[in-house]
Amino acid sequence: MLELTFLLIFLAVGAGCWFAGLWNNLITLVSLIFAGMIATTLFEPLADQLEPQVGLKYQIDFICLWGIFFVSFGVLRLITELLSSFRVKFNNIVETVGRSLLSFWIAWCFLCFSLFSLHVAPIEPAGFGGFQRTPTQNNFMGIGPDRMWLAFVQSRSFGAFAEYKDVGMLPEYKERLHPDDQNTQSRIFDSTSEFILKYRYRRQMLSESGSADSESTDGSDEN
Repeated sequence: MLELTFLLIFLAVGAGCWFAGLWNNLITLVSLIFAGMIATTLFEPLADQLEPQVGLKYQIDFICLWGIFFVSFGVLRLITELLSSFRVKFNNIVETVGRSLLSFWIAWCFLCFSLFSLHVAPIEPAGFGGFQRTPTQNNFMGIGPDRMWLAFVQSRSFGAFAEYKDVGMLPEYKERLHPDDQNTQSRIFDSTSEFILKYRYRRQMLSESGSADSESTDGSDEN
């Protein structure tokens, strides 16, 4: 069921973008990738700041992730629209081939980010049709788009989009570093590649707390 749902999302996004044209798709792709990277790297610090205030221990990460994504994408899309108010025209062959390739690329990036977001969703470990039933299993059509997104963001965090660790305007960097990254001054995302395991454990704790609450309620009713 999960595969069918996300396959339909992939087709819907791709079809919608195809009708938007080559130039519009190029702008959308850049905005989408940047928005996804911003959301992925900033949702945890924001969630840490908001959790004591709102009290949503297991839901706040998912809310912050998608909230930052939509805000970032909207702002980036608005800026690019203002900077590029005239649509660039291409000949028919370039337009057709280009819009087709970019539509697929946009849909694929959105699919990768969406599947990645399920790791921080407040669901049981075996929820959504068994998504990530085991932490090391690439069980979405045998491809693992969520892991592709994780690897991409991790590689960019010490690559072209590296961010200095001790920037005063950002929260203190507290991530555990891989031994090979000890001497770096960059804010490396998921340096030890434990993101999936960490959030699987959080979902497991949520499942157990829900079961405990249910049992205590049943016990109260019996009394």
